[in-house]
Amino acid sequence: MSIITEVMLYLANKGIVQYSATGGDNNVFMGRLPAEPSSAIAINPSGGYNASIKHDYDSPTIQILIRGTIDPRVGYEKALEIYDALHGFGGDRFIAGGHWVVKCEGIQSEPVYLGQDDNGRHMYTLNFALEIKRPSTHRE
Repeated sequence: MSIITEVMLYLANKGIVQYSATGGDNNVFMGRLPAEPSSAIAINPSGGYNASIKHDYDSPTIQILIRGTIDPRVGYEKALEIYDALHGFGGDRFIAGGHWVVKCEGIQSEPVYLGQDDNGRHMYTLNFALEIKRPSTHRE
């Protein structure tokens, strides 16, 4: 399971987003931000930092795009809720059986305002740097 899916499930378990791997009324997505629902979130990989060839730890980064409503406070408050749930997380797994998360930290300490979409809905972004244990074929 990808670290993105684990983050989506973690935020859903916290009641911050609606997500089910089997579909339904999801409001969080990977790889896209559909036109509906109006308030929606996209979580995408955004690269990361140098990977070690000796140690089984990786340092991916993720970008979280939050689209609120025509009231700028809605998206901003959702962004802060997500930030508070993720920033400082570590020493545990986002979900049972998931990757061991050494740390998750916000790259910025405040949501970045992106402006409005074509429908006047306000958009924000958050970026996080993670360190996770991820063994692979050539690393134990």
